[in-house]
Amino acid sequence: MDNIQVEKIWEDESLIELKITVSTKYAIVYQTYYTNSEELLNISQMIINYADNFTKGYYIKMGNKEGNYTPALSMNFLKADASGHTKIEMDIEIADVDDRSHRCMCFVNSELGAIEKFGMNLRKICDGDLGETITLLDNG
Repeated sequence: MDNIQVEKIWEDESLIELKITVSTKYAIVYQTYYTNSEELLNISQMIINYADNFTKGYYIKMGNKEGNYTPALSMNFLKADASGHTKIEMDIEIADVDDRSHRCMCFVNSELGAIEKFGMNLRKICDGDLGETITLLDNG
């Protein structure tokens, strides 16, 4: 089943390290991403905004994909159909070469309610303990 999982794996006073795992029928891939509470809250709001206005696509870039930076990723939310079904095109860096040329791109199938809930739950990561984990789809 397609899913996105975000886990808080490290933090200090101003920096948060996340482990982002994407699971699809064809691939399971993860990467770590460094951020801060302000950026994470902004990303959360962008995801919620997409769920509220799903008649057009929405692109969220997290980090710089080129240059001497930590690994980056993006989420391209495609326009939803009349039933609220949509795809999220994930572009995830595989940090196994110095030139940052290895990437995995795949679609995660979802629906608007799950995306909106995911955006709201992303806020929990900011104040959550290490190990705090959210998912796009609840597997429980």
